Amino acid sequence: MDNDDTLESRTQKKKQAEGLQDFGRLLCRLAPGQLATIPCPEQLLAAIKEYNRLKSHGGIRRQIQYIGKLLRSVDIEPLEVAYQAIVEQKSAADADFHRIERWRDRLITEGKPAITEFMGEYPQTDSQQLRQQVKKAQTEPPEKKAGKRLLFQTIKEIVSAS
Repeated sequence: MDNDDTLESRTQKKKQAEGLQDFGRLLCRLAPGQLATIPCPEQLLAAIKEYNRLKSHGGIRRQIQYIGKLLRSVDIEPLEVAYQAIVEQKSAADADFHRIERWRDRLITEGKPAITEFMGEYPQTDSQQLRQQVKKAQTEPPEKKAGKRLLFQTIKEIVSAS
């Protein structure tokens, strides 16, 4: 009889427990609003909140072990799917932010050619307003950043509207 496939070794169990603890650490790093979107049992949510409150190294270590223990009794797949959705959403938001930053920097450094290219990509843009904001951002002193911030916000609104 081949029972070796159904029996888990101590090493496998330990690796599984450590994996759940690692996932628990990832859950503990989420912002409260993000954590609310994950379908966690109340006991697990309370343990995560307690983890975030703790300061001592030993207490944190014991709490993460407790979180791992709680995760062993939960169907982890829906939690992983929800966590992955949060990660993908954050990645998309970061990519949008960097794209807007690149446009702002290009508009300031390149001027008219970049404005023309931007307006080709986003035809709904108010060209006069964009040119004025680019000019303001180009002429303001480096220590002042109000013009650059305003240009960033304008680009962000245009990009998100399209």
